[in-house]
Amino acid sequence: EIVECDWSSDVWLFRSVTRPEVSSTDVFSKMLLFVYHSDRAYNTDPSGHTFYCILSLLYLGRWEPKYRLAGIIFVILVLASTLLTRQHYVVDLLSGTVLAILAYAIGRSAQKKWNLKFAS
Repeated sequence: EIVECDWSSDVWLFRSVTRPEVSSTDVFSKMLLFVYHSDRAYNTDPSGHTFYCILSLLYLGRWEPKYRLAGIIFVILVLASTLLTRQHYVVDLLSGTVLAILAYAIGRSAQKKWNLKFAS
């Protein structure tokens, strides 16, 4: 079981993300335009994409080490996509990573403190 925290608006910082103009009409440009039209022009710091991916990777590596490489590849792809589609800045990814590591450490500490046996 994963200890999950709801950081709500106390931690998230909203700011505008500068996006380039998409002028091509190929299928990938249309997909990017779909993302831009369905997503707000502002995103948060820290990145929730990063937070949940890194936190999941930490637990995946603990519970199923044989899938760790696949998890790392997935995390790299998700984080790269958030940067390349201009959803987040690098600082958002770094702060999301720090919060995920902190949440993992708190969860592991709580598990040891209360002798919880639901995870290895």
